[in-house]
Amino acid sequence: MERGQDTRARLLDAAAEVFADYGPHHATVRLITRRAGVNPASVNYHFRSKETLYREVVRAAFREMAALEGAAAAEDADLPPAQRVRRFVAAMLGRLGDRDPHRRFMQLIAWETQFPTGALEDLEDTEMARHHAQAQAVVAPFFPDGTAPGVTLAAGLWLIGQCVIFNHVFQTLDRTAPGLAGDADQRDRLIDLVVGLALGGLGGQARRDSGADGPWRAWDRALPRPAAGTGRRWGP
Repeated sequence: MERGQDTRARLLDAAAEVFADYGPHHATVRLITRRAGVNPASVNYHFRSKETLYREVVRAAFREMAALEGAAAAEDADLPPAQRVRRFVAAMLGRLGDRDPHRRFMQLIAWETQFPTGALEDLEDTEMARHHAQAQAVVAPFFPDGTAPGVTLAAGLWLIGQCVIFNHVFQTLDRTAPGLAGDADQRDRLIDLVVGLALGGLGGQARRDSGADGPWRAWDRALPRPAAGTGRRWGP
């Protein structure tokens, strides 16, 4: 790693901890650069301001927590739908034993909830939108062509929730399934369980007789479709 890139990475790592501990308003450039072991002027050089650094920290924390890069493997439309579900779930649960990304992001969320800066709003059209689109693309093949985007988006958010919950209740699960944090085989079994339940839900609900008036089909008829010519199959 080149020197400039190394300094930037050290600033992001140190800032993530300092912002999580002190919040965006009480964290100082001096605290951040002291923890990173770099010159205070490096913040302005690499990020222009403490505020920009904070927003970049929130973006990076979300990317890591949501496993955006790993989940990209599920975007391959040539894969069978069940395999895409597995890749998505495996990306989100594969690092379940690494508690730091989740802890940092939740601490940042807590500060942002009490003292909003607009950093979360920045995510809505960038990383968060990509995360939602990834999940929506994974579940969409389980629904008939022409299904309203609102239905497939809701199903994608449901799939995300099936994975995220294990971060929130990790300690409870670890007490009944000890060793989950460090045992890759146990995590694979958990992934198999979640994938099996997800496929049961998606297959059982979405592939019912198209003439049946199930709950999601009634909602589907009531939702708007993308305007003709927009070229958008999925998305809100």
